[in-house]
Amino acid sequence: LVGEVASYVILEQFRTGAEKTIAKLYADSVEMLTALARDMVDEVPEFHTFPNDISQAAVTAARIKGDQCEIAQVGDVLFFHIRNGNLRLLDQNRKWLGMDRLDQLFADEHYLAQRHIIANAVGKNYDPYWVSTVLTLEPGDLLILASDGLETLHPQDIEALVHKEKEPKILLSRLYKRAIEANLK
Repeated sequence: LVGEVASYVILEQFRTGAEKTIAKLYADSVEMLTALARDMVDEVPEFHTFPNDISQAAVTAARIKGDQCEIAQVGDVLFFHIRNGNLRLLDQNRKWLGMDRLDQLFADEHYLAQRHIIANAVGKNYDPYWVSTVLTLEPGDLLILASDGLETLHPQDIEALVHKEKEPKILLSRLYKRAIEANLK
């Protein structure tokens, strides 16, 4: 429940605060979630522990203005960029990883076991001193913001689906179906 409430609060901040910077929206979300936890602890016992070191919300936001895409990544939500059929992933250190590097990482069991250990999230230990990444978009670019579920797919699977399907709604449906199948294994 805490994750769902955090997601709602963050989305509501974006809906009502379009003029604010993403950093301000995240900071306001932390304040609102802390207040909600205090106010709701009697009705929702899970909030007794929020925000703590464990129950925090990872969030990645992309704000597009013209050909500029500002990516604000706090946590382990995956952000893929596909240009000219080539997929790359923005990692938690603001570095773009191409398929060669992703193949190496996904073959490393140590990496897979630790990739959800995050240094920052919206919650008690939120660090407001992060830096966003700016991407200049080109016609035909595809952005995929992936949370729980899609993260279980190897990036090669995602890239293969992108190559097979050009219609965005059908691609989304196929990515969703493939993630469900992968999570049932």
